[in-house]
Amino acid sequence: MDQDRIKAQVDELADLFDVQAPPVRLGEVPDWCADGVHPQWIDTQIVLVVGPAFDALTPDERRGALAEAVLSSKLQISGQFKLAMITLTVTAALYLITGQAAEAGLLPASAWWLRATLATIGGVLLFLTAYVVHTRRIIYRVDQRMSQILGADTVAATLELDERSRDSAGFLLELSIPSKNRRLQRLTGTTGRP
Repeated sequence: MDQDRIKAQVDELADLFDVQAPPVRLGEVPDWCADGVHPQWIDTQIVLVVGPAFDALTPDERRGALAEAVLSSKLQISGQFKLAMITLTVTAALYLITGQAAEAGLLPASAWWLRATLATIGGVLLFLTAYVVHTRRIIYRVDQRMSQILGADTVAATLELDERSRDSAGFLLELSIPSKNRRLQRLTGTTGRP
């Protein structure tokens, strides 16, 4: 793999999409990452880590994998703070609500640990739900933008790779990554609903 060539392609794609190009590093990526490109938080920024699987891709797949990573990293950065603030706010609200329930006699007043546990569980469930919804929104936006700028062939190659990644990823990622068919429906505007 030629890091300079990959970085040049990332810079070109970032210019096309009018976003800042993230740094690129060669390294290991998770096994489920079929395209060999994995945006990761390193220090205080998102870095595109490119693994050996990237070399086995066709030119359209490489272009699509890098474009998807460039766009999604930009959208991830813009939404992380909002996601964290919503989760913290709702968790605090749940703690206050359980406090009111204790004062009303619905929960034992001395069971502060129960209030904290209920608020924490609610906060974690909210975070996971918000994460899945947020990630799906990013994916749909990336698909739409890639389709507009790079065309259908590159997007089709990317969807195929993402479907392979989705099939071998864990439960949370499988929930977060919409199926290829669903993404195609969103791109073409056909949902199968009346």
